[in-house]
Amino acid sequence: MKEIIANKEIKAKSVRLVTDAGSNVVAISEAQNRANALGLDLVQVNAGDVPVVKIMDLNKYKFEQKQADKEAQRKPVSYT
Repeated sequence: MKEIIANKEIKAKSVRLVTDAGSNVVAISEAQNRANALGLDLVQVNAGDVPVVKIMDLNKYKFEQKQADKEAQRKPVSYT
């Protein structure tokens, strides 16, 4: 499982915040304030000049990533 960067670990000054309504480039402080207001975490899902972040439950995200990794290991690779 790759390293998960979340909340205060995100060092960029501005981020692309992806929500159900779309995505916008906002200041990191605004994105963190939105996440805190919802009682959720700000998770970086893609790095770059302007990192892509989502507001989500970090523990749920970690669990889903772990399940996906297990499933990927379980599936046999078939070359046809």
